[in-house]
Amino acid sequence: MITKKRPSINNVGRRFAILLDFENLEKNIERSRLYDFSWLFNPLLEKGKISSAFVFIPDHYGTNPPIRTLSNIHRFFCVFCPKETGAADEKDKDSVDTRMDELGRFLVEHSDITDLVVVTGDSDFQGLIQFTRWQQKRVKVVSAHEAISGRLLFDETLEKQIV
Repeated sequence: MITKKRPSINNVGRRFAILLDFENLEKNIERSRLYDFSWLFNPLLEKGKISSAFVFIPDHYGTNPPIRTLSNIHRFFCVFCPKETGAADEKDKDSVDTRMDELGRFLVEHSDITDLVVVTGDSDFQGLIQFTRWQQKRVKVVSAHEAISGRLLFDETLEKQIV
C-alpha cells in the first residue's frame, strides 16, 4: 500500500485558508479597520500564501460596504448564512458558526492547506480547532480583544493575533 506523505509544515510554502466571521469582527473593531485588511493579510503573506478566503455573513449583511471590499478587492468568497428558525419559543439564530465549522473541516481534510486562520473570538470553534490539530495542521485565531473567549485567550498552545 502506498501512503501519501503529508506536506512539511515549515514557514516556507505555507498555505493558509481564512474563515472570517464578519458580524463578530464588525461589532468589536474600529470601523476604519474594516476597509484595510493589511493587519490580517500581511503577517500571513510573510509566511506563505493565502489559498482561499471566506467571509461568513448573515443574509441581511449583503450590501454592507466592507463586505464588498472583501469580496471585490480582496477576493474573499461570500458565504451568506440565513437564520435557522427553531420552535416558537426559541430565538432564531444565524447559521454562521455552523457553516464556518463545516467548511473549515472540509478544507482541513480535503485541501492542501497547511494552516487554518479563524477570524472570530467565539469559543464555539474549539471543536474545529481540535480537529485541525488532529489533522496535523496549524490553526490561528484572530480576534478583537473585546470579542475573544477566555477559553481561547488562555489556551497557551493556540496561536493568536489580537487586533
